[in-house]
Amino acid sequence: MKEQHPIDELFRRQLTDYQMETPLHLWSGIESRTRSIAPVSLRSLIWCASLSLALAVFLKGDDESPLPAVFPVQASPVLPQASTEPQVPATDEAFLRTEANRQPKAASPVAAPANRAGGETIGISSARRKPARALAASAGTRTNGAASPSSPALPDKDAHSLADPAEETHAAERSIRPAFAELAPLNPLWFQLETQPIQDFIPGIKFLGERWYASVELGLSQDWRQKILSAPSPEFQGYADARKATESVKSSHTASLRLSLISASGWTFRSGLQVSRTTEWFTQPDARTVNTFHEIDIPLLLGRQFSIGKLDLGINGGAMLNMAFYQKGAFLAPDAEKVVDFSSNLPDAYPAFKNRLGLGYYGSVSLSHPVTPSLHLMAEPYFRYMPKAYTSPDYPLEQRYRTAGIFFGFRKLLGPYWMNLRP
Repeated sequence: MKEQHPIDELFRRQLTDYQMETPLHLWSGIESRTRSIAPVSLRSLIWCASLSLALAVFLKGDDESPLPAVFPVQASPVLPQASTEPQVPATDEAFLRTEANRQPKAASPVAAPANRAGGETIGISSARRKPARALAASAGTRTNGAASPSSPALPDKDAHSLADPAEETHAAERSIRPAFAELAPLNPLWFQLETQPIQDFIPGIKFLGERWYASVELGLSQDWRQKILSAPSPEFQGYADARKATESVKSSHTASLRLSLISASGWTFRSGLQVSRTTEWFTQPDARTVNTFHEIDIPLLLGRQFSIGKLDLGINGGAMLNMAFYQKGAFLAPDAEKVVDFSSNLPDAYPAFKNRLGLGYYGSVSLSHPVTPSLHLMAEPYFRYMPKAYTSPDYPLEQRYRTAGIFFGFRKLLGPYWMNLRP
């Protein structure tokens, strides 16, 4: 209906009593919905932008490698260099006057007019005329080969006839031909692009007479672990046999993050953080309990690194310093009649294990292959052994482990890195 129609006014009057305000709970729902949508979108946008920027910086850092500073071509003979003296061609009087005005004036120029053949006088100082006459005389000497050092300088109007630019060009070409002749036998296929050890190029920290370079290594390992239970006293041998029959190792994993320092001669020092988790089963006639053991160690390794083609071979050995040992689970009590809980997070736990294990032994052999100049894939078989018992001195049994595994991960070289062309 149109607004001017009479029936509209009738409807308005009749429906006036039925008007009602919008419920407040609807307005509050709309406001809460508006407030909840905006922050989520903003957070998502910030996260996406941050991840994109980080990825772009990482890719740009790997791609923008400086160009090689060394090119494996033997030094060629020194090419003739152009003279540093100003070349003033011997031409007519107007050109000489123009060239003289371009040169910086001396502190106290003394005008020395010179009479030319036609009786003309030019107001140019002798210091300005000397280079032009000397060059003209030398050009005449190269062309004719008959002028002597004691011969007087020729007039300027005849100097341009003695200097032959074409002859000078041919002489320069003849002088550089031997250099091109030495480059001709070189075959471009003799040179292949290979990665050189980073220690050959990047600047490092000088220490103990060596230059050292840094890298970060991250690796994960699936371990094989052998559990050793022994009874120092023969009376507890039966208890040791009972524990061996009810406990078994299920799995073991290790994660390692290390900082490596590599010297220019190939010596390496590695240290960082290593976390291990071992899972065992404690089997009873009516139940099965999962026991877990966590170790936090700091490796202190000294080694040697060699290059074999594109592979880097490293041999490492040293100590493993245990910082913490956590346990959670249960086993048979020494009387073998009940089950006790030895979890380290319980105040009333059975005191069977130590909180720190001391020093252990570690050895490994690593192989790495470059994916990019700064990123290497790495595989490292290793073994470690803690000579001291994991159990406390008051416990009747001694529990130890022998551990072996293979780390798989990558090595990131820090600082600038180079590519090198070598024959």
